[in-house]
Amino acid sequence: MVNNSTTDFIVSEAIAQTYLWFLCGIGIPANTLAIIVILTMQSMTPATFLIASLAFFDGTALIVKLVVYLMDVYATPPCKTSFIVNFFSMMTNWTLAYVCLERFISVCYPLKKLYLVTLLRCVACVAVTAAAMLSYFVPVFSLMFFWNSNDTSCWVHNEYDEFYFYYHRWINETLVLFIPYTAVVVLTFVIVVKLKVNAKQRRKSLQSTGSANSKTPCSYTERVIKENERVESTLTIMLICTAILFIVLTLPSFLYFIIDKNSLRYPLIFKQLKYILYDSTHAFNFFIYFFSAAKFRCRFYKLIGVDRCRNGCKNESDESREGEDDMSPNTHLTNFSTNQ
Repeated sequence: MVNNSTTDFIVSEAIAQTYLWFLCGIGIPANTLAIIVILTMQSMTPATFLIASLAFFDGTALIVKLVVYLMDVYATPPCKTSFIVNFFSMMTNWTLAYVCLERFISVCYPLKKLYLVTLLRCVACVAVTAAAMLSYFVPVFSLMFFWNSNDTSCWVHNEYDEFYFYYHRWINETLVLFIPYTAVVVLTFVIVVKLKVNAKQRRKSLQSTGSANSKTPCSYTERVIKENERVESTLTIMLICTAILFIVLTLPSFLYFIIDKNSLRYPLIFKQLKYILYDSTHAFNFFIYFFSAAKFRCRFYKLIGVDRCRNGCKNESDESREGEDDMSPNTHLTNFSTNQ
């Protein structure tokens, strides 16, 4: 058993008062840039919609957390609307799970992707998820909480004490963390395994082809197929890196809730570190995209007026001129993902 000392309390309070400002200072502009870069790379597709939605929910979650923290500091915490913090965290986690599902279908069932994954279905999934979460949180928080003017804090009505402490906590953590965390872990693992299998099959296929075929110039259609494969690979790498970051940073929160707190008292510093790691999942996805995806990095440089595209980032105008005679407007491949 670990006793919370005065030093532990002072350090944890100092962390609580500063870390959100740091994460918001990085995460809000980073998520804004991510949305701009993604949406200017091509027309809206299921992949870009989900990734842009993830950046939107990440940025909004940070803003809401900071606003609620400031309201609490000035003794005016939201009672009946305090669920909004969990709601936006929940939406980011579920959206990441949907991104994993989209990549899972793209990697494991590429021929069925155009039918299974459409922009309308992705929008519907996000909208239905948001509506379902609000349909639970709004009535529950409206009934359970009230402002106690004598204590200047939010209290739970006595008749809802049992529900709040024994049921709501598990329902909340299941919706916010357990379900999306499990989905991200399982889907990411399957995607990685499938990519290894595909790589082995591709090597065998290349070895079985004759040398004469390797000398044959690629037609425009073959170049489009190869570019499509490269784009899909870029998106998958982005997803895997983001998913790994999410899994690592949310693991302490996952374990913290599962382990019996009555038998083991955590230091307050550990609790604050858990919050820092979990909230960091909202701040750093832009940097994951930037360092893992050459196309994303190239587009960002172009937006800020810096020409640093080389090797992996082929000039778009050169790509469009390549095979110009064979190409019609409806067959042009976009720079980030295929039109779906």
